[in-house]
Amino acid sequence: RVSKIAKRRGSPGKENSLLRECLERLQPFKWKDYNLSLEVYNAVIVSEYTLGNQDRATIAIEEVLGHAKFLRDKVSAFLHRVKSLCETKDYAMAAHEGVRVLNMFSYNIPLKPTKLDLVREKMKLRLAFKGRSYASLTNLPVVDDPLTELFSEVCRDCLFSGQPRLVVVIAWTAVRRAIEKGIGRCFPLCLLILGTLLGKKGNVRAANEIGNVALMLSENFRKNKSDYSYTQFGSYAGIIFYLQPFRSGVDVLQQC
Repeated sequence: RVSKIAKRRGSPGKENSLLRECLERLQPFKWKDYNLSLEVYNAVIVSEYTLGNQDRATIAIEEVLGHAKFLRDKVSAFLHRVKSLCETKDYAMAAHEGVRVLNMFSYNIPLKPTKLDLVREKMKLRLAFKGRSYASLTNLPVVDDPLTELFSEVCRDCLFSGQPRLVVVIAWTAVRRAIEKGIGRCFPLCLLILGTLLGKKGNVRAANEIGNVALMLSENFRKNKSDYSYTQFGSYAGIIFYLQPFRSGVDVLQQC
């Protein structure tokens, strides 16, 4: 509780020192109280990673992956393992690890999608939409779904490592998950990356539709200033200008 108060007050260093103290006191009986241990270690992972303490973050990550009982309890550890790989600029390796993790959740994403794989994934997406458009996503409920952050992270890694087909497959899979479970905090980022890629490939109308949906969905998460600004800036700078005057988005870009 004290670490959360420190975090809300914008004191990441103070939060980190409190978490380290908490972790030290936890050692004699760690994992005997499963929920407390999981909460502390997950908080340590985020804190150490945020401050750039990769070695300490890795130790906490391995602790969670080695002791967490359920797959859902390992999501944050998996996410930060992928993020740590990005710190080395090995985006291909990060994408590979991210796909491996996503497939643990029964998604069967091909690591090197073929044209036939794209056709299959597109059919799955059409079945999920049931004749509706991307705009229908704005009617979905907002939910707490930590896996959407992993989806957005892997999408970005695939984009940076030059794997456009894999970007499309992962983004489409994220859309299907959203239709099934609801909109998670990082889902608009998945749409942003998909729309940007489609725009570069010349599919301007689809990119514009997806970009506008990403903008609308991001309004649900204005409190998360980083993701909100990233989505707003990316949509106007990389997608919306295709069909709208650039001048119309200048005010938004300046605010971001």
